[in-house]
Amino acid sequence: MILFRKLSELLPQISNPWKVLDLWAGDGRYSIFCASYGHKVTAIDNESKENWLRPDYLLNHPNISFIKSDIRELPENILKEKYNLILIFNVIAFLKKKFFLDILLRQYLDLLDEWWVLCLSFFFADDEDMSKNQLLSFYSFEDFSFDEKIFSVNKEEFHIKENHAPIGEHTHHIGYIEIKKK
Repeated sequence: MILFRKLSELLPQISNPWKVLDLWAGDGRYSIFCASYGHKVTAIDNESKENWLRPDYLLNHPNISFIKSDIRELPENILKEKYNLILIFNVIAFLKKKFFLDILLRQYLDLLDEWWVLCLSFFFADDEDMSKNQLLSFYSFEDFSFDEKIFSVNKEEFHIKENHAPIGEHTHHIGYIEIKKK
């Protein structure tokens, strides 16, 4: 819900339809949210789960183009486009930290148009549930540095309580970063 709230604060500020790139879109919840504001969304997901079927609302929405691809190797047609908003929510934990920070983040920043925003979220190392998995990558705000003459950076930290099977009650410690070109 926090990430939806952050998007709902950002999206109404935009009068013209934006081109949005939703990386590792999953079930498309953020893609649908952006499309509901009239923005054109490219939703990318690798469908790594066997028999994972995309919901019809994602596959058939007139403002959403779904592309099956690994976000580590984006298709050439995506690399040639420019986007106003890139969403990277709750996925970088599954990527090697150095690879994401040194290669992918730079590549994604190159996909941004003149007036743009990149929003990403990550898990802190002390996340109650995710920290149990030693295969994940964890971040801190210090991992992300940007030239403040060029970029406006908003960093926020959240503790989100959840209760669902099979874990039960737990709290996620999430970082949110919004990077805007000045």
